[in-house]
Amino acid sequence: MQVYSETGYTMVGSTVVLSDGSYSVTGLAAGGYKLNFSPSGTLVPEWWNDKPDYSSATVVTVAAGEKRVGVNASLANGATISGRVSLPDGVAAPLGSLMVTVAPTTSEYSSVGAVRLGADGTYSVTNVPAGTYKVKFSAYGIPALSEWWNDAPDFASATPLTVKAGEVRTGVDARLAASATISGTVTLPQGVPAGQGHVWVTASTPSEPWRNAASAAADQNGAYTLTGLPAGSYIVKFTSFDLPVIPEWWDDARDAASAKPVTVAAGEKRAGVNAALALSHTISGTVTLPAGVTGSSMDVSVSAYTLDQPWSPKASTMASPGGTYVLNGLEPGTYKLRFSADRLNVLTQWWKEKPDFDSATAMVLGSRNITGVDVKLRKSASISGTITVPEGVRADQIAVSAVPTSNEWGTSFQGQVGSDGRYIVTGLPAGSFKVRFSSWQAPVLDEWWKDATDFARAQSVTLASGQDQSGIDASLARSSSLSGTIGRSGGAPVAGVTIEVYRRSDDGSWQWTQQTTTASTGTYSFPRLSPGTYTLHAKPPTGDLLPEYYNDKPSLATASALTVDSGSRRDVTANMTLAAGATVSGTVRYADGSPMAGAPVTLYSRTATRVGSATTDAAGGYTVVGVSGDVTAGVGAGGGMIYAGSTSILAGATFVTVAKTAKIDVKVPGVTVSGSVTVDGTRAPASGGTVRLSSPQGGYSAAATVGADGRYRLRGVIAGSYTAQFTPADGSGLTSTWSGGGADSGTAVAFDVASTAVTKNLVALSGGTVVAALPSGPGSSTYRGLQLYRWVDGTAQYTASAGGTPGSSVRIDALAPGTYTASVDGVYLGGAVTTDTAQRFTVAGGKVIDLGTFDATPRGTAGALTVTATGASYSARIVLVSSGGRVYDPSRSSTGSNSMTSSFAVPVGTYRVFGSSTSAGVVDTWYGGTSNLTAKKITVRAGETSSVSFALAVGDASVTGKVLDAIDRTAVASAIIQLTPLDRVPAVQDRGSAVTIRTDSLGAFSFASSLRAGTSYRIDVRLPSGAVLATRTFTAKAGTQAMTFTTPRTGVLQGKVANASSGIAVVLWRDGDTESMGGRWTDETGSYRFEGLPAGSYRVQFTRADLDSASSYAPGWASTGRTREEAAVIKVAAGATVSAPLTELGRAGIISGRVAAAPTKGATTWVSTLVTVKDGAGRTVTTGRSDGGSPGGYAIEAPPGSYTVCARPVGSPATFVEACRSGVTVTAGKQTQRIDLTMRPAPSRTSAVATGPIAPW
Repeated sequence: MQVYSETGYTMVGSTVVLSDGSYSVTGLAAGGYKLNFSPSGTLVPEWWNDKPDYSSATVVTVAAGEKRVGVNASLANGATISGRVSLPDGVAAPLGSLMVTVAPTTSEYSSVGAVRLGADGTYSVTNVPAGTYKVKFSAYGIPALSEWWNDAPDFASATPLTVKAGEVRTGVDARLAASATISGTVTLPQGVPAGQGHVWVTASTPSEPWRNAASAAADQNGAYTLTGLPAGSYIVKFTSFDLPVIPEWWDDARDAASAKPVTVAAGEKRAGVNAALALSHTISGTVTLPAGVTGSSMDVSVSAYTLDQPWSPKASTMASPGGTYVLNGLEPGTYKLRFSADRLNVLTQWWKEKPDFDSATAMVLGSRNITGVDVKLRKSASISGTITVPEGVRADQIAVSAVPTSNEWGTSFQGQVGSDGRYIVTGLPAGSFKVRFSSWQAPVLDEWWKDATDFARAQSVTLASGQDQSGIDASLARSSSLSGTIGRSGGAPVAGVTIEVYRRSDDGSWQWTQQTTTASTGTYSFPRLSPGTYTLHAKPPTGDLLPEYYNDKPSLATASALTVDSGSRRDVTANMTLAAGATVSGTVRYADGSPMAGAPVTLYSRTATRVGSATTDAAGGYTVVGVSGDVTAGVGAGGGMIYAGSTSILAGATFVTVAKTAKIDVKVPGVTVSGSVTVDGTRAPASGGTVRLSSPQGGYSAAATVGADGRYRLRGVIAGSYTAQFTPADGSGLTSTWSGGGADSGTAVAFDVASTAVTKNLVALSGGTVVAALPSGPGSSTYRGLQLYRWVDGTAQYTASAGGTPGSSVRIDALAPGTYTASVDGVYLGGAVTTDTAQRFTVAGGKVIDLGTFDATPRGTAGALTVTATGASYSARIVLVSSGGRVYDPSRSSTGSNSMTSSFAVPVGTYRVFGSSTSAGVVDTWYGGTSNLTAKKITVRAGETSSVSFALAVGDASVTGKVLDAIDRTAVASAIIQLTPLDRVPAVQDRGSAVTIRTDSLGAFSFASSLRAGTSYRIDVRLPSGAVLATRTFTAKAGTQAMTFTTPRTGVLQGKVANASSGIAVVLWRDGDTESMGGRWTDETGSYRFEGLPAGSYRVQFTRADLDSASSYAPGWASTGRTREEAAVIKVAAGATVSAPLTELGRAGIISGRVAAAPTKGATTWVSTLVTVKDGAGRTVTTGRSDGGSPGGYAIEAPPGSYTVCARPVGSPATFVEACRSGVTVTAGKQTQRIDLTMRPAPSRTSAVATGPIAPW
């Protein structure tokens, strides 16, 4: 019997159980422990108290000097599984090459027992707990295939095996099949002695080159054999970590994308997959440790990085005991070297004695090796001390880190903590740091030195160069905890329940904190909580149980609170019993009474929330468990979604309030739409693929499979207007085609379905293919992508893309016939930088267009400019401004540790470079000047590439300040502070984002060196909603300016919808604002709450979740308004909590139709527009979007009444005017169809409303 610590899985004691079953462990300190019983013989090991593993074991707590008795265990008799494994003829199995594993059926990668085979092929797995398992037979290094019992290739298809307690199960045998093998010889380059070093050979599938399917080491003669391969295609890689050779893929490929696959049949022995490795170049030198630093140079790591990938080394090695090192496997190129030793008290540095990648000196590796790259490391500063932890907690479970005083999220230096609590943080440069003590597993509260709860309150430790600062000690307090068991009625524990814990904040609101999942025993634990008030939310996995809040409460607002402290309520137990939901069943049948088999059925709430789902059986029946509330059932039929009540709209569906059981049948009305799909030109049937219909009212239908004869059939299509789309099978060479024979949804031809069957034949277009080789680029691993654009209605529209490493080939199939161009990194075919001037090519069905090696060099009337800005990395933004004021964004950017390089492909002309950053510490910078007027002009010439570099300027002015409550002058923590420069020229006003930070726990903020003296700025104190609580405009002065902001207390607006239990979207609007204050959803009780509101007048809107979602409720405003103007005005005073009037929502009616655009020239097409429903006074009632669920189609909920429906283009400038139709009547629960609109071109000086018949039909 072993005793383990409560956390950390460390054994602290053990003993042997006596013959009478008794045991005793002495010498334990006060604390919590977990006990493991590991018997010999056939008994099953367990953890106390009848738990299967450490994580679920019950903790035994002992006080100082206590003699704890009665910690008993009753061990179960284990089962035995045995058998024999036979190998393919001629295959021998060396010792250790075969293993048998018994895994639970719930987890392929878990195990209750594993053994290696005996010499005679027999095995026996003992101590197996009673249960159901799957058995795996694994072969290693021999030409045999691993398998699962009973002759299954994988875990999913394996036959389960059930054993009882004490059962001896025999005859679980296996005969392994012969695997394919790949073998060959690796030849080393001249000058590299054979038999030295190591060459590793791996095989992987082309689709997953990072996942090894087999691996082997080449022997001293270079021979290798890869075994255990099933039939398939593989790419083979040859590499070495200690020889001067260049890695390669077979056959002489530099990357996985260009590797030649090796295809093997089942059991095939493929030989001759040879490789002659090329000699790599090397960089070598000697590393010297500084005087007084203990340790070995073997702890020093040397890494080489290419200029374009500062995050991933091309080669790495460790120095020898004598300090020498050799970097192998390098190709000619430019590199920067990094020298680091995390375990030694030395500074990480780059060649030559530089602190980071950007400032490091680069070295060019050409045709000769580079030697003599010698480095003398410098001693770092250090911080050390002792950590005191509560009894039962191990000190080495605590992590120590030091971060710069100026930036909590800056570079973090990690320390090493010993079991005695002593620690040291090394590698520190001179400067000021704050030290954090934390743990993700030990039951202690994190803190900062000295006894500070957060970064803002922590004291700093200032270090000189090489200084060793000791005595930075910490005494950590034990944390509080919440734990318990989740069960169901009757007491059975429930595994897999997600438990969320919420903490009550100072303003009374609940804030999500963390979550966990219950173990197999139903237990959960949150061991690292600080004192406070909490509650819990239990969300069971799929099944019959319902979620709830603590304790048996329906919503977060009504949840019971749990208080934990550092005294008598330090460790609180909170158990929960989950209730079972109702069972809903029913049948789905067509109008003629025949069952709809294999159909997915979904239960919906009145707000379209998915409550549960199932698939119908052969008789059309379905069952869904764990249901509550008002629900209806919906099924995807041949014409789209059909709900209970034989309707295509949720607002017209039949809802049932479920009790213990409920029956909801769905009768699918409508007729059959069928036809044939033939290939354009040949009229041959298009075998495979699918056909689906779409309509404004029902969205997309279920897909019908196209048979070998090209026929398809869709049942349950109700009356309405439809389009049809054919989606081809992969590899068919066909492209997606719409009714009418076009490849674009905008030109799809709609057709009507009434009360009789419809035959709708479709024509499928043959697709074309484009192949190309990607251009070379810097670094062998840099990704490059090819984009294709097709001209549709006179506009080049993005169509498809493919990418890979430079020099690799790409292929894009199934392209719709038409006119195309292509681009790489913003350069189009022919060297153009716009689609209008790019070369074009025609893609025809069945034809292949080979673009050759794509030339990504700007030519003709375009050139290229590469700009590198230092002083920021991910937050930097670089743009070009033309002489005419147009702004160009980069086509490609890469970041270093402190820099950004951006590439531009632009028309010839004169430009200025502007750089900005959202990081504090830098200011707007013009290349070569202090403003756009003095900035240096750069001339871009045709076909040429220019390069410039500059440093983003550090500001010469700073602002510090505090945000205080206007009433009691207390600090306002976590306030959003936004600094916006006001002197930008219009061209770049929106290109450089404002710098945003938050106040710390003391209400303080700082924009250090983030302003330029003499420049105008604005500081806003904002809410998360964007509302401004305080603002100040000022001119920055050199040095530091101090500011204090006082903010009014914010209010709370809460309310309730009487008949919407959950899921209604609630949007809050402040009078005078054009943007909302944000949205919420009603909770399980219909309640909603908006916090952090500035004083003002507000109105509350109820709507669907987004423009494309559905709801059975009509949109409206509190308490009875249809428009914003009719809504009740709710006044919120500073610091007050007010309630909105109780609102009861009515049932919606639906307006549906299609929207088209008819240009002066060219075809009329379906378009995406914003559709607005207006009342008689022209005020907006609700909005939606066309083209969301069907070409040009829309369906919008509205309250009963008479309206005008309008459609207007999305985006600006608008080329079409708004089209409207008046006198549209809406009835609750009904659909008003065919409200079709056609937009006309905008006249030059008017905004007349265009109406008329819709096309194309």
